[in-house]
Amino acid sequence: MQLPVRRLQDYHTVGGGYDLVRGRDCITVTAEKGKPRAKGGQALAVLTHRQYLTDASFGVVFQGDPAVLAKMASALANPKWGLWLGRKACIPTAPVLAGLFDSLEDALRLLLDDKPLDSFTLQEEAETFAEGRDSLPDVPLCFASEGRAFTLRRIRTIQGVP
Repeated sequence: MQLPVRRLQDYHTVGGGYDLVRGRDCITVTAEKGKPRAKGGQALAVLTHRQYLTDASFGVVFQGDPAVLAKMASALANPKWGLWLGRKACIPTAPVLAGLFDSLEDALRLLLDDKPLDSFTLQEEAETFAEGRDSLPDVPLCFASEGRAFTLRRIRTIQGVP
């Protein structure tokens, strides 16, 4: 039985337990009366609402220089760090490397399990609001620790035909 893909929204805080000036070894005091931890009137925690897909399957096919592909495959088969998809609680339920293949057709056959491509739900970028009804805030504008910012990307979802 295949589970429906759902979106999980997570209330998330970043940096609220540490003094950002003195470093990670300096834990700030507990907030009183429900107020956020602060230093010099500046809140130490950054509050975000993050969204994750649950019960979803994804596939990626890479083509290119065989030596580079072999190096990528080796890194995916033996990662130095744990693998998760956006959130540490969202670990893959199957190995992330399906293998190296002689042709694109062989890779797609395994990835799609011999099903037609239009039987899968597809998300693609849309240029206008009329073309896509959903937006994802995942286009980076700035990676600075104290000024990280993202802008919206408009997408449309095309439901697969069972």
